[in-house]
Amino acid sequence: MRKAHFVSLGCAKNLVDSESAAGLLGSSGWAISAFPEDADAVIINTCAFTREAREESNEEIKALSKKISPDAKFIICGCLAQKEKEKLFEQFPRADAVAGSADYRHICSILQKLSASGAKRRGRVLCVGKADFISGFSVPRLISTPRSYAYIKIAEGCSNHCSYCAIPSLRGEFRSRTENDILREAAALAEMGIRELILIANDSAFYLKDPRGRALGGLLKKLHRISAIRRIRILYMHPAHISEELINVIASLPKVARYFDIPIQHTDDHILARMGRSPFSETEALIDMIRKHIPAAALRTTFITGFPGETEKRFNKLTQDLKRLKFSWAGVFAYSPEKGTAAYDMSGRPSAAEALSRAKRLMEIQRKISFEFSRGFAGKRLEVIADSPLAGRTEFQSPGVDGEVIFTKKQRPGAMKKMLIRSSKGYDLLA
Repeated sequence: MRKAHFVSLGCAKNLVDSESAAGLLGSSGWAISAFPEDADAVIINTCAFTREAREESNEEIKALSKKISPDAKFIICGCLAQKEKEKLFEQFPRADAVAGSADYRHICSILQKLSASGAKRRGRVLCVGKADFISGFSVPRLISTPRSYAYIKIAEGCSNHCSYCAIPSLRGEFRSRTENDILREAAALAEMGIRELILIANDSAFYLKDPRGRALGGLLKKLHRISAIRRIRILYMHPAHISEELINVIASLPKVARYFDIPIQHTDDHILARMGRSPFSETEALIDMIRKHIPAAALRTTFITGFPGETEKRFNKLTQDLKRLKFSWAGVFAYSPEKGTAAYDMSGRPSAAEALSRAKRLMEIQRKISFEFSRGFAGKRLEVIADSPLAGRTEFQSPGVDGEVIFTKKQRPGAMKKMLIRSSKGYDLLA
């Protein structure tokens, strides 16, 4: 049996694409190998969102090129492929095929074409089309996450066109799956034993292009009726599309995690205007509204430091706002200039070293706030889902980014029960 090895870089949306590509190959008689050395095909799904992401993708491609069999087919796909196209053949001579961010659906035909060219005469396939596809329930998918949770991509692409962001060019304009298609996949995942659904998109609150999040609220109500699903989490919601109505829906549904992932990027209005985002007063009013309706909610956000026009004074405002607002969790990124974006040629850009220094300073402040947030759970009984025998998560923790619950006694993966939080250690909780 032919074997394929997958490497998926970047975000959870990319992971779902990799799972779909693996599912398509599995349906065509391929087995999935954990090791690149013994695979007949090696597929890397790349990220190109920032310079650091591209560097990671490039390094991983180089490393895989050295590991794989001389006869193995090597396919570079994803956002780096969408961005660079045929240039990747020049940069990486070992590559047999390059497939764009929406072209994973052609993985079987790509491998067929490569096989037809023969092992000795190395043919090449370029398959980079318009990023306008979104996978649905009809596309088979091989779930790679722990059996406790799975991601569901409810929409793809982005139409917000923030000045710093290349996503519209890498993943296309915003488009949604139908509600019925999502519900069918959710029911199938529940039958597999999945207990937590994590809804993802580049802007989940904009589902079905509803600017007030009402469509997302309707979807949540229907997902909530699936009895075997114990928790529903929403990631990546643009603050402009979160309404009081959506907040009330989340507050009314016990299975929906009291967790808001809202990237605000900055708090200085001059910077926000240059980013193409709303004034901070609107975002701050949203934060107050969430905390009014759901006092226990965990709030996660992201910030960008070193954006063009960020003076030391404007950065200091950001640090003071961070201390005052006390987000539960945050990611901080130094600004990455992206060709083709509106911000690329903006004046007043701090040096890369200064942007990185500010990111580290901001993250140090946030680290203390997050540790304090974690300490607040000591002595409380919280519902915890076991991702493995040794660790799990509360509703206030998203996989891979917010710490986890470390168990003193082994638990059955997928089990969900109330546990006493004995103490905290950094980002993690001990139970």
